[in-house]
Amino acid sequence: MATMTNSKSHVNKWKSGALPTKIGRRTIHPSFETEHRETHDLFRCTLATLLFMCRNPRPLQYDGP
Repeated sequence: MATMTNSKSHVNKWKSGALPTKIGRRTIHPSFETEHRETHDLFRCTLATLLFMCRNPRPLQYDGP
């Protein structure tokens, strides 16, 4: 998020607004992953299936008669 002081300077000189960045960190905390491993694996499989189904939103094309 840009503040008023950031908007006056060039983009490459912007500073973060006291928010921690996620560079090099995992988005899911390791303790959550160990406590809820089964739920996490089920969610990951379900998400992969849904993304595979929604990958191509167009109708199927057939080489029929």
